[in-house]
Amino acid sequence: MSRLVARMRRHHRQRTRGQSFVEFALILPIFLVFLAATLDLGRVFYANITLHNAAREGAFQASEMPQSYDHHQPCDQASNRVVCRVQYESRGSMVAIEPEDIDMVCNPVGCPEAGGATVTVNVRGDFRLVTPILAFVFGGQDLQLASSATAQIEYFPDINAMTPPPGPVAQFTASPTTVTAGSPVSFDSSLSTGDPTDFQWDFNGDGVIDSEQANPTYVYATAGTYTVTLTVINLTDVDVEQKAAYITVTAGAPTATATATATATPGCVFPPNVVNLSLTAAQLAIQTAGFPPPTVINVSSGSKGKVHGQFPDHTECVPQDTVIELVYRPPS
Repeated sequence: MSRLVARMRRHHRQRTRGQSFVEFALILPIFLVFLAATLDLGRVFYANITLHNAAREGAFQASEMPQSYDHHQPCDQASNRVVCRVQYESRGSMVAIEPEDIDMVCNPVGCPEAGGATVTVNVRGDFRLVTPILAFVFGGQDLQLASSATAQIEYFPDINAMTPPPGPVAQFTASPTTVTAGSPVSFDSSLSTGDPTDFQWDFNGDGVIDSEQANPTYVYATAGTYTVTLTVINLTDVDVEQKAAYITVTAGAPTATATATATATPGCVFPPNVVNLSLTAAQLAIQTAGFPPPTVINVSSGSKGKVHGQFPDHTECVPQDTVIELVYRPPS
């Protein structure tokens, strides 16, 4: 009996082992096909990244040299650097990029080196799947992938082309010009020309600045005759108007101690907008506007070689001696 049981067990063990080999032989091809499909999907993902990087590198090159592009012509370091930059970036990858797969468009047309001008590089590439499984998903084994990138065209503003404002001309009136002691006198500088940004008033003829408002009011406490001087200032020049013995103050009822109702208000200036300029152009624009040399804060994100922010910005009116901070990403 024991021999019969042992023989049956040995027969069952041999049959199970043979069945496992058959099942493994059936499953192995299916497993290999799915493994190849997974690898193929990874290749598609990598090809898309390569194409995106190539478009971005082409846009960087076009932002520096937008005229170095020859439509659908081979790479030439002398006249077609945009195509060279794209193909160098994709060299050795699984996607093929030919010159006719690279297009460049400028906005506005003509690729002017001016503020707000941008350039877009569009790149296409041919890619072939290894397995037929993903072909059902993508509609075929031969795929054409595409990507694009946009960059601002670099430019340096022509400082020599900037037209400074005309020099100011100081003119003022007062009302009334004859008052009793303790009564207010209103001064008006609106007749001044040249868009002055700063005003300095001397109401007593003693060389002391009594107000820095454009149209102040002043109270004379003591009877007498007073000379009034107005100094106006803008970015270009300074001008002075003086009217001798202009205000006559007669004795009146005793009044409380007279003080100027106008208090000095520090002048302020709007800094220039230097966002998206190169660091050199931004520093030059800020110092040309009369501000001290700016400080620079380096960051590692955003377009290389560009100013990405300024504090304070061009919408804030600040004192002329304010040191402006620039947020800048170095080119390397």
